Amino acid sequence: MPIVTVAMYDGRTLAQKRELVQGITDVVARVTGNTPEAVHVLIEEVKREHWAIGGLLHPDRQAARAAAGTAPAANTTGGARARPLKVGVSAVPALELVKGMNTTYNVCQETVGSDTLRMGVCHHGPDMADLKWAGKVEEAFYVAKGSIKVRWEVEGGETGELVAREGEQIFLPRGLNYALQATGEPAVNVFAIAGGSTSVGAMVGPDGGAQLRSAAARLG
Repeated sequence: MPIVTVAMYDGRTLAQKRELVQGITDVVARVTGNTPEAVHVLIEEVKREHWAIGGLLHPDRQAARAAAGTAPAANTTGGARARPLKVGVSAVPALELVKGMNTTYNVCQETVGSDTLRMGVCHHGPDMADLKWAGKVEEAFYVAKGSIKVRWEVEGGETGELVAREGEQIFLPRGLNYALQATGEPAVNVFAIAGGSTSVGAMVGPDGGAQLRSAAARLG
C-alpha cells in the first residue's frame, strides 16, 4: 500500500488538487505494480510563513531576494515592509503568447511578488492566432477596446461561444478549456486570474520570467 505525502503551500484550488493526486496515483501505480485503489496520497498544506528554505522563512527569503535585486519585496505580508506598489504604463515588457497577441503581466510573482493574483493587459490583433488555454482557476476579462471572442468547452463535451465588446466583461469559472480568437478588429483586454501559481516564468519559460524580474527592479 504505497503512501505518498505532498507538502506544499496552501491556496491551491480543489480542481488543482484533483489533478495532482490523479497524476501521482497513475505514476505510483504504474511504477510499483499496485492498483490505483491501493495508492494513498496525502496533501499537507503549509502557510508560506511556516515554510523555510536555507534557514529563512518565505517572507524573509522574499526580503533577502529583494535586497539582492532578484525579486521585489512589495507584497511581503504580516510585517512593516508591506506597502502598495504602482506599476507604470510601460514599466513591464509585453510577452507574445501567440502570434498577434501581446500580454503584459503587471501583477504576478516576478513583478510585484503576488501570492494569489495574476493581472495585466492583453493587446489582440485583428487576425491573432488562437490562444488555447486550460482554465484551472477563475479568470475574468474586461474589454477596454474593441471586442474579444471566447470559445469554450467543459468536461462532458458541452461547448459554446461568447463575444464581449467594449465595456463588457467575461467571467470564466475554473474547469473550462477555452480559446481566445480573432474578431477582425484590434482589442484591449484587461484580465485577472485568481488562484494557482502566480509565476509567469513557470508558464512561458525562463526568458520571459527574467524579463519580468528585470522590470521589477525598476518599479516603485
